[in-house]
Amino acid sequence: MPAFSRCLFVLSSLFVLACAIAPVRENPETPLEGTRWRLARLEGKSVPRSHAPAHLSLQAGRLTGSGGCNRLMGSYKRDGARLEFSVPAATLMACVGETGQREEAFVRRIPQVRSWAIEGQTLRLGDAEGKIILEMEAESLPPSMP
Repeated sequence: MPAFSRCLFVLSSLFVLACAIAPVRENPETPLEGTRWRLARLEGKSVPRSHAPAHLSLQAGRLTGSGGCNRLMGSYKRDGARLEFSVPAATLMACVGETGQREEAFVRRIPQVRSWAIEGQTLRLGDAEGKIILEMEAESLPPSMP
């Protein structure tokens, strides 16, 4: 095989390999920003659906949402696969029982996020070690662009 052909073969093989292992970070039909993300799993455990679900929405560096009881607001920075949140501010309604415990754990995890990936309708948020700490499901999507 001539040197040029070998070089072309190696380069094309590397390209195919890079495409195969590069994770998809954002699904154009379910974007990170503008989608309302409902908490589905917290610390590896499924979160039951409720009439007031914990959720987040991200838009232009601003985080809004709910812990299931209190409203949340804060900021975030996104750089490729890296995502960092500020410690969210929250309203001060009294939350008791399981809802209060879940909200406390959810709010505590938000500033620990360092990575993100979207697969289908699921947003997976990972910590600095790459462990998935929050899983969110797309609840409502932004309007389609013309």
